[in-house]
Amino acid sequence: MIAAAGPIFSLLSGIICSLLQPRRLVWIWFSFASIMEGVCYFVITPAGAGDTATVVDALGWPAWVQLVMCAVGVAGMFATAWHFAPYIKRFAGDDRKAQWAMAFWPWLIGAAAMCALQLLYVAVSDVSLSIGEKILVGISDFGVLTFAPMGFIFRGRWSEVEQEPLRTNLIGGIIVLVALITVNIWIST
Repeated sequence: MIAAAGPIFSLLSGIICSLLQPRRLVWIWFSFASIMEGVCYFVITPAGAGDTATVVDALGWPAWVQLVMCAVGVAGMFATAWHFAPYIKRFAGDDRKAQWAMAFWPWLIGAAAMCALQLLYVAVSDVSLSIGEKILVGISDFGVLTFAPMGFIFRGRWSEVEQEPLRTNLIGGIIVLVALITVNIWIST
């Protein structure tokens, strides 16, 4: 049951952080990425991968439960995008270029960076994995940030949101990101 800790922590920490809603970009992305990480565990359950698949195996649940978990995960992905959608309008307004800068480019660049970091974490850890497993771990986080471009699906929610120009603290954001990467490397070794 220890395997359930990862998905549960991801979901709870993300939900709690998103409810607090500070106006810090790193905080917002962290909270939604945490939620998405939790729901993505459910999506991959039928493939026999991830902590949720370990829980299913330990409890001896049938295949149909795994499919239900996958469906719940997909619904969770859309729900996460639905909740993120107003942030696009809030911080980017009606300017298409600013919207892409808020939700598309961070997803694309962030997903590539997360995959590279996952491969680094696997490389420095003591875990014994086959090359196929290392690649799977490396690409597993690609879906974690998909809530952002999926937010464009829910543009209808934008009409109820007032624009609040985003003010970023580049140095503070970089410090937080470097700290997160450093901690992840430290706990991986």
